[in-house]
Amino acid sequence: MRRESHVRFCEHAGVRFPRATRLVITGGSRERLEGRVKPLVAQFLATRGLALSVSKTVITHVDGGFDFLGWNVRRFRGMLVIQPSKKNRTAFLRKVRGVLDAHRAASQATVIDALVPLVRGWANYHRTQMASRTFSRCDREIWRALWRWACRRHPTQGDAVAQTALFPVPEGSRLALQREGQAAADLG
Repeated sequence: MRRESHVRFCEHAGVRFPRATRLVITGGSRERLEGRVKPLVAQFLATRGLALSVSKTVITHVDGGFDFLGWNVRRFRGMLVIQPSKKNRTAFLRKVRGVLDAHRAASQATVIDALVPLVRGWANYHRTQMASRTFSRCDREIWRALWRWACRRHPTQGDAVAQTALFPVPEGSRLALQREGQAAADLG
């Protein structure tokens, strides 16, 4: 609700926000959705100055699944499964790699400071759904990107130097990118 009051305040100040309505409607049959429900929704929105986008309006069966707000929604073996969509995951990993490319010569602390809010924000957005496999896959991809970043910083000295310089392993811990002299970065 805080966002709504912020939007009203900004619109009062002269800032205009695009009107966007995201809507999922479920029904018993495709014919009912196309014949009865879709015209009713179009009429309802028209009275409020809105319209259904023909290119974005999709009628699909939930077993086939659909992407909505960065999530993939589908029914699998009688259970509703909501997980981060492949398109959303790919865009997130592209953004992480872009941050690493932009910080090629930066220090570890600068890279950590750039990555932590990005990873934390994305993980917090998706943590309420079935995302453990996606988190595991993204963790592996981020690790690979960080390793390439570390090896690029020490191109002539080999992997061992990159590992000891950038990924020191405290006793009883796992390999993790960390600031010099501090504990491993908490990306979650």
